[in-house]
Amino acid sequence: MTSHEPLWPQGLCAGCGLLWPCEPVVAQLVDEHGLGLPLSAALWKLFDQAAHAVPTAPVLALYEQCIRQPLALAEKLNRGDRR
Repeated sequence: MTSHEPLWPQGLCAGCGLLWPCEPVVAQLVDEHGLGLPLSAALWKLFDQAAHAVPTAPVLALYEQCIRQPLALAEKLNRGDRR
């Protein structure tokens, strides 16, 4: 089984083919860090890794993919709204 790891420059998950970070990764991050500042810091770390992996990627697109969408998904997961 392939683990949930990023595939750059595509920005997809090697494990499930969804946009990185995928739901299992976000759920794991929420379990590890909760919903506050530690989660935001972990997502910024993912953003930094993505920016280094794909230095020509638009910053706002990376922000959307690595921070904004995962934070929204984390809120849904916290409410119990799994897909």
